[in-house]
Amino acid sequence: SIGDEESGAVTFLITLNTPLNQTSTDDSTPNFNFTVSGTEPSYFCELFINNTGYGTATANNNTATIITANSSLSDGNYNWYINCTANSITNQSEIRTITIDTTPPLTTITSNGLNSSTTITFTLNCSDASSGCNATYYKVVSWSSACGSTGYTEGTSGSISTDGDWKVCYYSVDNSGNMESTKESNKFILDSTSPSIYYNSN
Repeated sequence: SIGDEESGAVTFLITLNTPLNQTSTDDSTPNFNFTVSGTEPSYFCELFINNTGYGTATANNNTATIITANSSLSDGNYNWYINCTANSITNQSEIRTITIDTTPPLTTITSNGLNSSTTITFTLNCSDASSGCNATYYKVVSWSSACGSTGYTEGTSGSISTDGDWKVCYYSVDNSGNMESTKESNKFILDSTSPSIYYNSN
């Protein structure tokens, strides 16, 4: 039965601590934390993911207990709960959902052109099929410069307004914490200087 079950003097309740319901994680063997409170000093508990056992532990009364999934989970959505037994009485916790997402997001860049005499604008588009995109970061550097790992701005659009040869370095992070490898755009060339005309009277 769900929650509190009584048979004689044996009563106990299973409280799920973490992960919170509808959590997304990039850990394919996550930890599941719970607490059993009741009349017994200890309980035999088992983790179930999509109704399949994924590990057991002895939980002491009123003590947070962790069961780590004993087999790697592929990317996807799962239901999970804890069953505990004491003196032939078995109780089940609430059922929660968790998303396993080990795949980084994918970011693409679009612009109003690669060569311009006016301001070049660009837009960054992030997609992630599992947990969704959390944030996108970019910076503009000279074409000959390395992207590096610092100096990025969070955002999905930007512009280039200074003459020169430039590129945009960018990446995104999803809601599970997966970080995309830094990408580089094609070369942007901005030249707003009018040509000079020289007259030779000779």
